[in-house]
Amino acid sequence: MGSTMNTRLRGSIGTASLLFPLAVLFSCSRSSAPGTPSEGIPDLPGIVRQERNVYLMENHNSSYVVWKALGVTNATVVHLDTHDDSRYCAPDKLAELDALAKDRQFEQIHRRSDLWPTFRFETHPTNQLFNLGSFVYPCLADGTIATFYWVVPDTELTPRGRNRIYSHLAGSLRLGENTRVSPACGSGFSFPCRGARYVVTTLDNLPTLPDGALVDFDIDFFAFPTAMGSKHLNGKLQHDPADVCALLRERVPDPSVVTVSSSIWFGYLPAILRFVPDGCFDFFADGRYPEYPQTLLRLVTDLRINPRTRPYPAAPTSETYEPAYHHVCGLLDLLRGESEAAGRKFFLAAGQSEAYCRGLLDAAESFTNMKQFGLAHTAVDQFEKLTGGPSTQSLVVRTKICLATGALDRADKLSKRLVDWSRELLFLNLRAVTLTQLGRSREAERIYRELIAGMPGHCGNWYNLGVALERQGRVSEARQAYTKALELEPGLTAAKNALRRTGGRGDSK
Repeated sequence: MGSTMNTRLRGSIGTASLLFPLAVLFSCSRSSAPGTPSEGIPDLPGIVRQERNVYLMENHNSSYVVWKALGVTNATVVHLDTHDDSRYCAPDKLAELDALAKDRQFEQIHRRSDLWPTFRFETHPTNQLFNLGSFVYPCLADGTIATFYWVVPDTELTPRGRNRIYSHLAGSLRLGENTRVSPACGSGFSFPCRGARYVVTTLDNLPTLPDGALVDFDIDFFAFPTAMGSKHLNGKLQHDPADVCALLRERVPDPSVVTVSSSIWFGYLPAILRFVPDGCFDFFADGRYPEYPQTLLRLVTDLRINPRTRPYPAAPTSETYEPAYHHVCGLLDLLRGESEAAGRKFFLAAGQSEAYCRGLLDAAESFTNMKQFGLAHTAVDQFEKLTGGPSTQSLVVRTKICLATGALDRADKLSKRLVDWSRELLFLNLRAVTLTQLGRSREAERIYRELIAGMPGHCGNWYNLGVALERQGRVSEARQAYTKALELEPGLTAAKNALRRTGGRGDSK
């Protein structure tokens, strides 16, 4: 019997997806804060590149700090993103955040909103003010945003798609039952929220906005086919980055602030596409989309459609794209079977840009799948060396390696540390898999039931619950869990086989 794990930590040739965040557009008036939108404010926390009023960040929550530092108020925002990033924040968090923003305590805001301090066991999730999935909500609540356009990656909004998105927003924003929903922007819709107007639209139906709007790119807009999607696009992107940038320039001719987010660290944008945010940044900073990231995109797209050996790409003339060059060359080495050479190139890329440290963990997972466990541990060692020590992300991958090698005692300690820190779904899943392999099926069962309570529609949780029940000899209950898994995913072969093995029909009927 086996187990399946639900994880967004992707990035190998076979699983890496094409994601990246897009910019948010604001038309705004400003209070009397230092700097102006046209000149920007340097050295803000979380920013990795800046050119005047254009900011590049790894995690999207840093947009909040940029807007507050620039004194943005009464803004019209266009948010190009697979996700709405506007989950509810409690009133006490909003009050504390407002006080810190008024005192311009941006470093503290960053420490209590960014992913890294949480990954590094420094800021407990309960102490976060917000995160990259909720940073918009405080801006809706405090008057920073007056009109918010969420531009979804869907090429069209069907009635079913609109209902799905609104159902999500009604929950994430805690909208009342009497919220008035109106048609907007072609097939889109709008509704009032915390005194602001919230609009959902496709890219083609985005209206032309007045000069002074702000642009906020979350690059994962390019990675998923639909809003709130869970499966990355394979092969060619649905939207071309250069074309999207050009269209935004038409719809927002003179943006006052542009923010571009990479979404690497939570797995929304695989390291293989980390050069795309730089291309978008360069477009808004210099007025044109560079050719080199377009060349890399063509190569990477072809690799994902047809993974085969080929020559290395030409080296870049700009140091901005050197880490991407080394990372892609490492992927080509993997295809040649030259794993040690690939590892050296991944390490070189990560040493040049911390964003590519994520690629080391992706490489470790690839080496694990290839049963090259020594190289897998080395890649995690290198990640921890470059980033200053263990993190939740490195412990997740290390636990997977231990499970694959039968080092169950170590997997037990690592997975327990993760769930003791945070009971997020990924950590719970990994802990339950570990407990199942250790033969502690009753403990695993309790965790799978907790996972199902949080994600009742996830077939893998039901299948894994069946495994835990079957190992306890509770065959009838196990069959019920396998049957539920098949109802949710009729093509789930593992569940079909489990049903046949336990005397069930082996289908979902």
